[in-house]
Amino acid sequence: MYDNIGGKIKGLAKASFIVGAIAAVITGIVLLVDTGEWWCALILFCGPIVAWVSSWLLYGFGEIIDKLCDIEHNTGMIMKPSELKKARNHHESETKKAEAAKQELKKQEESIAEEENPVIIECPGCGEELFFDKDLSHAECPYCGRSIKIK
Repeated sequence: MYDNIGGKIKGLAKASFIVGAIAAVITGIVLLVDTGEWWCALILFCGPIVAWVSSWLLYGFGEIIDKLCDIEHNTGMIMKPSELKKARNHHESETKKAEAAKQELKKQEESIAEEENPVIIECPGCGEELFFDKDLSHAECPYCGRSIKIK
């Protein structure tokens, strides 16, 4: 019943245009024959145009719903609550892993900094202060991955 609701709304817009156009033509003919007034011809000719233009809003709404359903289908952005909980847990575990890796990196930097005469360089890519062993000639920034010439 609620499947393809965008298509059903667009069908309703088309049907309302057809019914409105037919009603305007019939009303225009009846009034023109009955009264013979010139303004009845306006109803006869302008009525279908008004019915057509007035169906645009409803048809556009149905088109928006169709496009949103396509986006949902193609991207899989809408998740069931169980999938959402699983994704949150995965994100939290990845965040904890990244935080642990940062702490390990800081420990390594601190151990290098405690050595005698470490090389201290500010990364030209990200601006982080880096500590390197004095015997290295090249290194890579652990934060942004930029290659750095030390000597």
